[in-house]
Amino acid sequence: PDLAKAHYYLGFANYKQGKFEQALAAFRAAAASDPRYADAHFNVGRVLERMGKKDEAANAYRAAIKAEPSH
Repeated sequence: PDLAKAHYYLGFANYKQGKFEQALAAFRAAAASDPRYADAHFNVGRVLERMGKKDEAANAYRAAIKAEPSH
């Protein structure tokens, strides 16, 4: 889980800088490191939506809900 958080924070920093490809890679790595990390899945969706990839974003949002139904 610590590795997942490291990837997550890297993704967040990249997202804030407008580096969406790098953010997406980091958030995906966070989700792969800890499949129960709902925030990582949510932010994969957020980046994909920002990139105009709405269908992929919807899948990521569903993964976030599956990981944490109250999310």
